[in-house]
Amino acid sequence: MNITTETSPLQLTNLPAELPEIIGEAPSVFLPNTRAELVSLALGGNGSDEFEVAYDVPGRGRVVEVNVVRCKNAVAVNYPEPYMRRRDPSCMVIADDGPTDKTHYDERFDVPFDELRGEIIAWLKQQELVLVPFRAGDRELGYDSLMVGPANASFFAAGLGDLQGLITADQLPRDFRPQSVIYLAPPFRIRIATASRW
Repeated sequence: MNITTETSPLQLTNLPAELPEIIGEAPSVFLPNTRAELVSLALGGNGSDEFEVAYDVPGRGRVVEVNVVRCKNAVAVNYPEPYMRRRDPSCMVIADDGPTDKTHYDERFDVPFDELRGEIIAWLKQQELVLVPFRAGDRELGYDSLMVGPANASFFAAGLGDLQGLITADQLPRDFRPQSVIYLAPPFRIRIATASRW
């Protein structure tokens, strides 16, 4: 696995099954040492004050996901698509077959979630990635978690780090064992939202 920080390569162990393969095939994988590094990456990593996050989406062409702008304490993010700027109580769908009061993915979209999951994993393998280790919940009672996403969407990683508490590369314990993983894949959100407005 080729994971880099600003200062050195890094090995992660105890990863869920498909993660070593994703990390091993991705062109590059970055694990931040500091919040400032994440903020810089959220702005494209080249010292700019503005950055456009966009993706090529089948059937839609190039779609701008967000515009990121440097502000006094980090970054501000604007979603140009009105749908993304409102709270939608029906946006959550459940992938597994367990009991829930929410709608299952296959009920809403008429295909098994495993198909989409496979496509997302294949897509992530082709991206420059950012990893954000964190504790879901609080530092004492929470559990080891990891966000894996495209480096150009580091605005999300920075926000997650602020919300949950970023574990930087030099703070990462040797026994870090992610029990939950967030796979961030914006083009699939765009594709699904295009197919069905929920």
